Amino acid sequence: MFPDFLCIGAQKAGTTWLSRNLPYHPRIWTPPIKALRYFNEPSRTPLIFRAFSTHRRNERWRSLAKYRLYNLRNIHEEQHLRWFLRLFFFPRTDKWYASLFTPGPGQVAGEVTPAYARLDEAVVARIHSLMPGVKIIYLLRDPIERLWSQAAMHFSNRGYDNLLNVPEMELQAFLNRKNANLNSQYPEVLRRWETYFPSEQIFVGFFDKLREDPAGYLKDIYRFLGVEAEDRYIPPQVAQKHNARTYPPIPDHLARMLAERYYGDIESLHRRFENPYTARWLKRARNFLYSPSRL
Repeated sequence: MFPDFLCIGAQKAGTTWLSRNLPYHPRIWTPPIKALRYFNEPSRTPLIFRAFSTHRRNERWRSLAKYRLYNLRNIHEEQHLRWFLRLFFFPRTDKWYASLFTPGPGQVAGEVTPAYARLDEAVVARIHSLMPGVKIIYLLRDPIERLWSQAAMHFSNRGYDNLLNVPEMELQAFLNRKNANLNSQYPEVLRRWETYFPSEQIFVGFFDKLREDPAGYLKDIYRFLGVEAEDRYIPPQVAQKHNARTYPPIPDHLARMLAERYYGDIESLHRRFENPYTARWLKRARNFLYSPSRL
């Protein structure tokens, strides 16, 4: 079966938190791993071949295969072993993708792949043709803050313990990278997905609410998915941060550059949602543009 829901991003906007907390609900089924990456990595080649590739883009599958091979003895449930064999050894077709979702009776199934927010319109159209009733979850974060957080993750993975130690040219190059910026271009992402999916099938959430009220935020998502939003289904660790890094404030000149880049998008989002979160983003962007101090 195809999934009932997809979380498409945005990267560094709470997707890992969501993938860790959703399975706590007895009526929600998610795969054993986050990010199946089916629609953004279209190769039909079985993943086991990519797991033995030395190319950087296959690093994730290589690490996952190595971890699972070394820990086979710890996969006690036969169904989990079968799931990972299917993941790695079968051709990556639509039928293969559907076979990765094995919910029980009365469960809704879905996956979280932040890269889906970057899919072009033709792929979004294909998703709609495969599963027109799928629900879409899109989590947003202040686009300037989100990109700076992504930069911290990127350079931390490359051995830098402090963003301010990264050479200016490398930092500028990353902040200008197309894919990194696509992750923050929320109005365009919403336009693409809303072209094919009606508003009642799209949940737009805000990272700011996750910070303020993680339990309430999770209940909002439960309601959207059509499952019971009760306190007993809130995980004890719901407020735990995931993939959180400590990084310095963005320097003024870079903040100004990104504020100029995203100001129009933030204005557009605030006109649409008119909530305290987009108001805060707009105020912060104006502050970066017109004042050296931080509000």
